[in-house]
Amino acid sequence: MVAVSGKGCGGKRHNSGRKSKLINELRKRAAIAVNWTGQTPAEFYQELMQNNDAPVALRLAAAQAASPLVHQKQPLAVDATLSGNIPTQITILTTLDNDDA
Repeated sequence: MVAVSGKGCGGKRHNSGRKSKLINELRKRAAIAVNWTGQTPAEFYQELMQNNDAPVALRLAAAQAASPLVHQKQPLAVDATLSGNIPTQITILTTLDNDDA
């Protein structure tokens, strides 16, 4: 099979490799903010994103770091317990075999 350029023949992948030092530094600072101010990491990132004096690269990195905290995946299992007075009706159907008819 002949390899065609741009069809997944190896090479660098988007978002692969080591993460940015800026995001790692933000995560460290968020942990410090939680210890010193009582803020949650999501609140720290939100405050940083809304700071107009911060550089744009830092604000974008804060948004990227906050994304998993704000937009979490929904659980796969749902607890569907019923409570209260819920009427139930069970109908039993019987069939006759051909031998009985």
